[in-house]
Amino acid sequence: MRPLLTSLSATAVLLGASTATPGLAAPAALRVGVTHTQYTADEWRNPVAVERARSVLRASVRLQASPLMGWGANNPEPAPGTYDWYTYDQRLRLIAGTGGTPIITLCCSPDWMKGGLPGVTDWSRLEAAPKENHFADFAALAVEAARRHPEVRHYLVWNELKGFYDPATNNWDIAAYTRLYNAVYDALKAHDPTLIVGGPYVPVDIESSAATMSHPSTLRGSWGVVDNRALSAISYWLANAHGADMVVVDGGTWTKDKGVLGNDVAATSYFTAVTAWLKARTTKPIWWSEFTAASTPGNTPAHGVQVLDAALKKMQAAGAAVAMQWQPEGRDTRCVSCLWTDTSTAAGGVRTPYANVIRRYNKL
Repeated sequence: MRPLLTSLSATAVLLGASTATPGLAAPAALRVGVTHTQYTADEWRNPVAVERARSVLRASVRLQASPLMGWGANNPEPAPGTYDWYTYDQRLRLIAGTGGTPIITLCCSPDWMKGGLPGVTDWSRLEAAPKENHFADFAALAVEAARRHPEVRHYLVWNELKGFYDPATNNWDIAAYTRLYNAVYDALKAHDPTLIVGGPYVPVDIESSAATMSHPSTLRGSWGVVDNRALSAISYWLANAHGADMVVVDGGTWTKDKGVLGNDVAATSYFTAVTAWLKARTTKPIWWSEFTAASTPGNTPAHGVQVLDAALKKMQAAGAAVAMQWQPEGRDTRCVSCLWTDTSTAAGGVRTPYANVIRRYNKL
């Protein structure tokens, strides 16, 4: 996750009335989950700390996301038709073993889909997008993943528009992303129409002043000004996606140029404003796939937890369905947004105060 994430459209677009969908399609209240990344309560970490961390998961969280490739997951198809599901299976065992509901973020793609050589994985190019002539191959890989683990019902297509920024236009190539999304959506729904699929996972960045921005929007407040490129991308996707079971975004209160503006608790009104903007344009559930609610420098970890709690309250009041906390493992108990401490040693896996906040929202 970037320190703070990227981006009204002239046209307001509605995806249409939501129909009943199994799983999480229309929960009555905000549910808070986590996204596992490189270091988490995986089997290969210290067993004492891992079990302690897993007990935190069992007691606090149900929704647990993991990427298809990267952030702890190996290349699932290093060469066409050659699969390596070892780490993918391992991560899903972690989620199942802690009573979690699995969510797969369909990012990122094998190297041969983005111009690399079959059998070679260059992790420095993890965030490159697949070439358009391989969109169908990526969609087929998504179906293979769904076929291997039919218990997974929820899929987020791609992550933060990685690889879809066009420097020539200084804008997102949202049309290309939407073509990738539609290929994946169509393939997954053809495989199993009851799967729950959404996007576009756009980073909704903010800056401190419209005067210094290349693409300021009219969506703004004391917390900053939203980058219009993000709003335009969302609107394009709403108008051109073949379908969706939820609308997925990420973002936070940290402006790209000046950090948090003013009072850090008051700045969490950003989540109210963006959620309201989305709900004015779609009836689909709103998912915050990642979120940052930053505390101003010098404040205590306890205050940082209060800021995060304020952000969740704002999402809940605005009608968001899901909020996913990126990276639940931290170095120590001073990690404001973590649920447990470093599991590399036997002393780790200790519950943090934020785990209690999440547990309260999830009513566990």
